Amino acid sequence: MRSYSGLNTGRFARTRSPLARHPLASIGKHLVSTLKRLSVLLGLGLAGLQVLHAAAPPKCLMEPRHVMIRLPETDLVWVKGEDWEDRCDDVAAGSWIRRPSKVVDVMVFADGPQGSGLFWNVTLGIADKKDPKPYRGACFSTSTMGARTLSAEGRRTLRYFKSVHLPVVTDLPWVDDLDADGHAEVIVWGSFPIVEEAEVYEFGLVAWVYQVQPTGTIEIDWNLSRRLAREIAAAYRSSLKKERAVIRRDEGALWQTAANALEAFASKRCTPAAEVAR
Repeated sequence: MRSYSGLNTGRFARTRSPLARHPLASIGKHLVSTLKRLSVLLGLGLAGLQVLHAAAPPKCLMEPRHVMIRLPETDLVWVKGEDWEDRCDDVAAGSWIRRPSKVVDVMVFADGPQGSGLFWNVTLGIADKKDPKPYRGACFSTSTMGARTLSAEGRRTLRYFKSVHLPVVTDLPWVDDLDADGHAEVIVWGSFPIVEEAEVYEFGLVAWVYQVQPTGTIEIDWNLSRRLAREIAAAYRSSLKKERAVIRRDEGALWQTAANALEAFASKRCTPAAEVAR
């Protein structure tokens, strides 16, 4: 083997620097390797969060006030979170609307509308098949001011209205068998702001459907609520088609926005915050 200045090149190639043999060198290499792996994992995590954020649908304009209502074991009381916390007002025997459901009957009394907000106090109870009145139940408030933006043509399209005169909402059903399964559902009519800082005439109509459970809970039915939202959206669309020649531009814009918002909820292109929180 050729040598230079008396040194064997093969032996010289295998000789390590004193720094390379220092114990801190291996620790430093391990630290650098760990930091690289952490940076890669962090990058993957941030990318995943961005994908999830991009995939998550936006919040809907409408939001149910209650997702589930737990009825007391006895008596009829206001739902927690409402403006009152005492017993519900007494209801005259002939004022209840009664429909059969699973193992009990559903009984509803809606008192309203009141004021410019078209507010209602709704009393909901369940009763055994042979009992004349509910033995347990709850009451809550809601507003149907959104019906103000639904035109006469829209009311004709939406089968739940018997009157096309504005702003009559006394004929709205609060309990019905919507899916024709022989068991009644509770319908809670409400309103949602079509624009930010909405005025009285800038709310849309919406309805939330609830199933009565034998355990004494009233739980929202998202599928039936979406189906009903699609029907209300069609009512707003019919107003745009049939009354285009007579509507004001701002009025038409409200109908268009209301229909878009309802259709977004119906097709799951937006999600109510209450549904996300389940």
